[in-house]
Amino acid sequence: MFSVSNWSVLLARLTCSLITATGDNDNINTDGIYPGRYTYQDGMTTEQMAEVCMENYDTNFHNIIRPKDVLVAGYTFGAGSSREQAATSILANKIPLVVAGSFSSIFSRNSKQSPLVPICYLTWRH
Repeated sequence: MFSVSNWSVLLARLTCSLITATGDNDNINTDGIYPGRYTYQDGMTTEQMAEVCMENYDTNFHNIIRPKDVLVAGYTFGAGSSREQAATSILANKIPLVVAGSFSSIFSRNSKQSPLVPICYLTWRH
């Protein structure tokens, strides 16, 4: 996981849309990113994984995003179970980068096993 203190400089250089996680941007968990009912369904195609990504947060998510978009969230992104599909379903949508205040350790580990890049931005909380 990379950390940057001035992440707006980094994002200004990207040619993509920034998609923010809906609702409360903190504690976006793996069960919400990749719903449990699909976890043990063998034979899910990459396209099917992309369609159900973030389904528990926004059923229209897969219609909003475009390839190379950046997902922006709050703190503790990827908390919950250890399902790898949370990271791979984001990648299935061709989203290469997630920017968040912090990541759960399991999500960080799963991201390192895939090409998904988690970037942690640093802020001061008063």
